[in-house]
Amino acid sequence: MLSIGLLLVSAAAQAVSSEAAWSWDNDDPGCSLEQHTDDGPLASVSRVPGQDATAVSFNVRTPRFWKGLYGNATVTLSTGESFPATAQVYSIQNRQYELRAEVNGSAFLDALSKSYTVTVADPDFGKFPVRLRKLASAVAALRSCENDRMRDWGIDVASYWALASRPRPIGHLVDLFSSDNYPTAAGMAGVQRNVIAKVEVGADGSVTACNAPNNFPYPQFVDSVCGVLRKSARFEPARDQNGKTVSAPYVVIVSFRLR
Repeated sequence: MLSIGLLLVSAAAQAVSSEAAWSWDNDDPGCSLEQHTDDGPLASVSRVPGQDATAVSFNVRTPRFWKGLYGNATVTLSTGESFPATAQVYSIQNRQYELRAEVNGSAFLDALSKSYTVTVADPDFGKFPVRLRKLASAVAALRSCENDRMRDWGIDVASYWALASRPRPIGHLVDLFSSDNYPTAAGMAGVQRNVIAKVEVGADGSVTACNAPNNFPYPQFVDSVCGVLRKSARFEPARDQNGKTVSAPYVVIVSFRLR
């Protein structure tokens, strides 16, 4: 099985105040915090370093869902602001589902820090709200984690955030990959890995460079991922403060899993 996931990050060194009611989700391969609400399900907020995207996930129990991708979703905050989102529904058991909504852009994260409810909605499944505590603390911790990881991977954080907009995939990157991309020798040996691929997106939206930061020890995985991205991935390029398209980094995670 092959999947696009979040970034493989160790968040153990990041501090979150005990008053924030948030804890690091060490089972999630990203900068992810989770919270048990007093009156509802487990919820998490994740930041994807090098993608400028935020994901909010929580569990719901309803007969209204079908598993799959919902491209016309919205996320509305208690501040009254709404943001276009891509929602993903995963089946858990007994009509219980995980609802995950991803929003691009740092404006959402800024607004989230001032909110206390998050409502995910889509014309196909209706509205589902969740109430979260101490979001300002969570957002601050996620930003710190994100910046630390980007520095580790050789991304100039100041230049990255100085851009007026950052690269954004055209379409869903997950659609570019299949089980055929699993390196044969690694699959036969039962090797499973999360691959962090740092790409450079050119001013024309093409992938001009691709590598794995931190001397990733399995080049066959990197070659597979980078080969797909160079050949097929296309992006809306980054823009500087003058509106000019410029080259900028983007980080992709591919999770290689056997089943």
